[in-house]
Amino acid sequence: MTDQVSVWGVGVVSLATLDEVRAAGYAQRERVDRLAYEDADLAGRAEDRLADVGALLVPRRAWWPVPPDLEPRLQEADQLVARIARLQGGGWLSTRRRSRASARLRQVLLEVAHRGAEAGIGVPDVEPVLEEAMALQERSRQVRAALEAEAAALAQLDHEIALRDDAHRHLGFDALYLAAYIRAHGLPVVESPVTLARDEAAHLVLDAALAPPVPVAGPDAAAAAGPTLAHTGVQHWVGALRGGPAPVAGGQPVDTGALLVTSRRILFAGRAGSVSVPLDAMLAMDVYDDGLAVLQLGREAGDLFLVPDPRLAAFYANWVGEKG
Repeated sequence: MTDQVSVWGVGVVSLATLDEVRAAGYAQRERVDRLAYEDADLAGRAEDRLADVGALLVPRRAWWPVPPDLEPRLQEADQLVARIARLQGGGWLSTRRRSRASARLRQVLLEVAHRGAEAGIGVPDVEPVLEEAMALQERSRQVRAALEAEAAALAQLDHEIALRDDAHRHLGFDALYLAAYIRAHGLPVVESPVTLARDEAAHLVLDAALAPPVPVAGPDAAAAAGPTLAHTGVQHWVGALRGGPAPVAGGQPVDTGALLVTSRRILFAGRAGSVSVPLDAMLAMDVYDDGLAVLQLGREAGDLFLVPDPRLAAFYANWVGEKG
């Protein structure tokens, strides 16, 4: 089993890709199915042996002290045996009646075994058959305990897969795997294309273009449009998932370069200049399909960055802010 991490608001998440977790789920389901089949087989065989005990006790009632309240069942068993014998051959109706009588006879024999085995233990052949039934029942109990544990593990995997699938649909990447990785190992550090402060590290670098500033909804308006805690593991998410193309004034960016999410800020490093948004000053964010607009304290409009993975950039920015 792969390592697992507890992510706030989500639960336990495996440190494995979604495809790997799905493969683990398939393998776990096979184990559960195999144990369920084994348990059913053992339980059925144990019941067969108990029915055999009943079949030994009924015709040998003179050899053991039959409890008075069990005598009617023995008489019913005799009647059912005779009825089944009379129904041999014939058409579909006889076959159906014989099947029903046989099923009832099995129930009666099992009742005789359960209620009369102790009194009839001395009847020839009863004890070894009863011991075999008990051994099969004990093995069935052991398998059932293992089955319950494996079924619980499967339920946990199914729950995790459903959560991760849902997060992937909303964000476009396996956000909960990244959240688990960050919880376990911290934010990954990547090489920066520009010089950063001595105590500053780059966590994400994307090709980017800078567009003219745009209005950004305030934090109150954006709160309802952000991803849920169960999709990100971020307790205080900043930003709204708007969808659709970013509103680029004039239709053209004003600069191209790279967008960095660092341990301190969101930084656009372009050919003509740079734009820096300190994460502790990030007030609101609108995340579009092709970019994100970030509003910082003291500004009336948000800086608009066009990137191929805007939701990933927003995720990193929020996680850096959360860790900070």
